[in-house]
Amino acid sequence: MIAVDWGTTRVRAWRMDSAGRIRERRALDAGAMTVARDEFAAVLESLVGPWCAQGEGPLLLCGMVGSRHGWIEVPYVPCPASLADIAAGMVELPWAYGRVFIVPGLAYRDVDGVPDLLRGEESQALGAMAVLPEEGAALCLPGTHSKHLRVRNGRIVAFSTYMTGELFSLLLEHGILGRLADGRSIDDDAFAAGVQCMRGGASLSHRLFSVRACALTGELLPGAVAGYLSGLLIGHELSQLQAERIFIAAEPLLAKLYARAISIMGGAAQVLNADVAAAGLHRLALSLGERAFA
Repeated sequence: MIAVDWGTTRVRAWRMDSAGRIRERRALDAGAMTVARDEFAAVLESLVGPWCAQGEGPLLLCGMVGSRHGWIEVPYVPCPASLADIAAGMVELPWAYGRVFIVPGLAYRDVDGVPDLLRGEESQALGAMAVLPEEGAALCLPGTHSKHLRVRNGRIVAFSTYMTGELFSLLLEHGILGRLADGRSIDDDAFAAGVQCMRGGASLSHRLFSVRACALTGELLPGAVAGYLSGLLIGHELSQLQAERIFIAAEPLLAKLYARAISIMGGAAQVLNADVAAAGLHRLALSLGERAFA
C-alpha cells in the first residue's frame, strides 16, 4: 500500500508492505496551501506514480488534501472517535493510477463549546496508539498548527490546536521582529530563555514585544532572535496544558525543541517515531479489508 500525509506546507509518502514496514519514502514541498484543486492529481502522480506503475496500492491519503481547499472536501468525524469511526468516514476518489481513499479529519468542541478541527493528526494518533498507554495519554503533534490530543482506550477523546508554527513564520517574515533577526536558526540558550519566560503564564503579546526591546538594547543578538521567539511561542503553548507526561511525534528537530521545552516547563517528554502517520494509515487500510484490496 501507499500512505500519504498531505500537510499544509509539505506532502510525505511511504511505500509499505503488507505488515506495515516502510520500504521507501518520498516527500515534496507541495503542501495544500500551494496546490490548486485541479493540480492534486498531477502532484500525486509525480510523487508516487512509479510505485503505482509497479502495482502498489491502495493509496490512503490524510491531511489537508481532504479539506475545503484540498482535492475533495471530506466531512469531519465528531470526536471522540475510534479507528472504526474514522474508517467509516473515508471517501474513495477516482484516480487513473490506483484506488485512492481520503481520510476524514476530526471535529471537537471544548467545555466552552468552542469548535476545533484537525486533519492528518487523526492518522498520527492511530499510529501512535500502538505504544501509548491504553488507560490514557497526552500526545503532542507539533507543526504549522500544533495539535495536543488526549487518547484513551483506543479512541481520540479530545484535542486542542495552537497556531505556533504559523505565528513564528508570520512574525519573522512579515512582522517588525523579523527586521532584527539574522536568519531562522534556533540558538539553544535563547530558546531556553524564551521558554523560561512563559513558565509563570506571562502575557504572550507583552513578551513578544520584549523580543524587539531586548534586541534594540543589545541584550539579544540578531542570531538569537529566532530562538528566543520560538521559545516564547512554544513555551506559551505548553503553559496551557495540564499533562505532566507528554508523548511527541514530529520531525527530529521539532521534536527535540518540544522535548526540551517540556522539560524546562517541568514536565516529562517521550519522543515517538516520526512515521506514526504511515502506521496509522496502514491500520486504516487493513480495517477496510476487501473494500480496499479487492
